[in-house]
Formats: sequence, C-alpha cells, structure tokens
Amino acid sequence: KGSQEGQPGNFVQVFNLDSKEKLGVYQSPKNIIFWKWVAARVLALVTDTDVLHWNVAVANSVPETMFQRAGKLAEAGCQIIGYSANSQMSWCLLTGISTQDAGKTIDGNMQLYSVEKKQQQLLEGHAGCFGNVLTNDTEGPAGLFAFQERKQGTTTTKLHIMDVTKARGEGIP
Repeated sequence: KGSQEGQPGNFVQVFNLDSKEKLGVYQSPKNIIFWKWVAARVLALVTDTDVLHWNVAVANSVPETMFQRAGKLAEAGCQIIGYSANSQMSWCLLTGISTQDAGKTIDGNMQLYSVEKKQQQLLEGHAGCFGNVLTNDTEGPAGLFAFQERKQGTTTTKLHIMDVTKARGEGIP
C-alpha cells in the first residue's frame, strides 16, 4: 500500500513473490485503512467507508464493493482490528474498537454481512470467526459463526455459536 503525491487515497500492488510477477495494481480513490487475505487469491480492502474484495486471479480485475461500513464501524473514531469471511465467501465480518469515555473502556463492534441477502446485523463484541463443522455423516459440514458479545457498559460476556448455512427454524424437528 502506498500513496502518490497529488492523488487521493492509496494504491495497492500485488506480486507473486515466487515468480516475481505483478498480479495487479489498484488505485483507490479512498484511504485504505485495513487489508487481509480472505482466500488464496482474494484480498479484502477496508476503506473509510466501504469493504471491498479483490480477486487477483482475474487479470486486470478491480476490487468489488461488498458492503458499506455501518453503525459505529462507520464513525471516524473506530479502529478496524479484524475482517473475515466464511469459506464460501457468502458471509463477512468486520470488527472494530472505539471508546466513548477517553479510553477508560474499549467498546467492540462487529458488522455481520450476508453477501447473498445483502443484509447486515450490527453486533456488540470484540471477536468473531467462521468455521465448518461436520455435525453428522449424511450431510456436508455446517457453516458456523461464533462471536463473543459484550454489551456497552457491562462486564458480562456471552459466546454465541450459530449455523449460518441454514435458514432460521430449518432443521428443527
């Protein structure tokens, strides 16, 4: 990631270090504040306002906007500390921290986003992840989402684990 004098935002260059081949260059009009590989050839870029995915396996591709940052994650005082996606790239999780009391407490905020439904849910907490778990021998793995919830102003922490691959109520006898 770098910046060019007189150009807004940042540019990103991706190289294959083994073959010394340049896989792509992207000039973002916005500041890129966080990035992470979410798949072997997909780089997630978080700007001040958006989350993008860039598939560098496709020649001359440009990042695609997945969703806009929302809630406290869209505020200027929020520091992005994590980003992840499930193995099917159908669910995304953006995690950030902020403070409302000059650093006495650190509030955690997460934005869970469904790519297929184009819907989001804002969560209070500091950590979350996706995983695949075999629940029985007759079906494929369940796509799980786990997150730690801590509501602002409390010290109670809860761990939530849910199957995000099934519709709510589905599979209940």
